[in-house]
This record gives sequence, structure tokens and C-alpha cells, in this order.
Amino acid sequence: MSVASFRKLRNLPEALVLQVDPELAADVAPNERWRAVEASRAPVRALSLGKWEFEPEPDRRSLGALILKGMLVLRMELGGCSHLEVLGVGDVLNPWRLRTDTTLQERVNLDVVQGGYVALLDHRFALQMTPWPEVFATLMRRQVMRTRRMMVQACILSHSRVDERLELMLWRLAEQFGRVTREGLLVRLPFTHLQLAEMIAARRSTVTLAVSRLVSEDRLRRPGRNQWLLPHQELTRLSVLRDELQIEPA
Repeated sequence: MSVASFRKLRNLPEALVLQVDPELAADVAPNERWRAVEASRAPVRALSLGKWEFEPEPDRRSLGALILKGMLVLRMELGGCSHLEVLGVGDVLNPWRLRTDTTLQERVNLDVVQGGYVALLDHRFALQMTPWPEVFATLMRRQVMRTRRMMVQACILSHSRVDERLELMLWRLAEQFGRVTREGLLVRLPFTHLQLAEMIAARRSTVTLAVSRLVSEDRLRRPGRNQWLLPHQELTRLSVLRDELQIEPA
């Protein structure tokens, strides 16, 4: 959907999810696709920068919230340690605090780092989509891919050197959110060094030193504010490192 169409969402309480995110209907039979799109009406909520306090009340029958535009950082804290996950367009998450079977007292926070919109895939949406199981299959594949990204992240954390962990993490994020340019793989990430440190299980000061080292060795470039660029020659070297770590691309 175009930027102009997204602007229209500001004043709309609902949207046709399969129109905004047509990939969800890609496997629906062509002669059924228009009916599926018309039936995919769901509530829309705006994402404002900062801590995300989500409403309405939690509903176990809901499929979750689908990110239509924007970027969020999910932070989980347990026993004095924390870990971050970055979520973007097409990801589905459950933003509510629901009862779980675990006795671990984890704390979860969501912060919006790039504003946008989410669609609430509520119980009504789920019922409306029942004639088209292909939509549910696509949503399930996205959840599997999200789990796979977290497994890749865990593999990255197994590397002992902080600079290598940081490079690999930036590469993983760039593959999800970035684009290829003449100079290399460019991604805009509005993160602090503390947030990067939490992603790769390191100290903030160590990450700051690692960034300086990567830049001085031309393994990383900072072409602008919040911009990170991995040069083409470095991507080749990282491919070898990835194979050594047995990390598959996300």
C-alpha cells in the first residue's frame, strides 16, 4: 500500500487487512481473492513513538496484532538480564499480558521506534477468514520465520568476540529491514548502543568500542544518523563466518 493510503488509515477505525498486506492472500484462489479481501476487515491502531500501551482487553480468541507499518522493540527481562527482539512489517505479536504456565517472572516491554499502524486480528477477523485457510497458513509461516530469526540470534550469541556478534546481528537486521546499495547493505536502525548491547549480550561500553573498531577497519560504515552500512567486501567475509557458525540466512 502506498504512503498516501497509509495516511488515510489515521482516520479509519478499520482496514481491509488483505488489501494492505496482499501477501496474506497470495495462495488464495484468484476467483476467491476479492471475496477474501472484502471479508478481511479488522480494527486498526496507530503506533506512536515510545512505550506501547495496547488496548482493548486481551482476548484469547484473537490471533494477535499484525504490524502494517513501523518498527517495535520487544524487551524481555529475567533475573537481571535482558534480551531484545526487533519486529517489523508483517510480523504478528501478542501485545497483551496473558496468563502462562511458566513460573518464571519475566518482564516484557514493547517500545515503538518507528511509528506506524497495526491491525488487530481479533475473533471476528478469525471467523471471517475461516473459508480461506491459506490466510492462516501464511500467518503460521510468519510465526515460524519469527522463531527462526530468534534461533539465528541465539547462534550469533554463541560467538565469543563482541565485534563479530555485532556485525552478524547488524547483518541479520539488515536482511530483514535494509536494502542493497552500491556500497553494500544499508539499514536504518534507530537504536542506542545500550539496545544493541542487549541484543548481543554485551555491555554498552563494549559495544561502543566494537563500533569504533569496525568503523576504523572499514568493516562498518555510518553514512548518516541511525544508518548502518556493511560494505560488500565485508558481506563476503561474513558469509564465510556464517558458514563456520552453521548459521542459515533468516
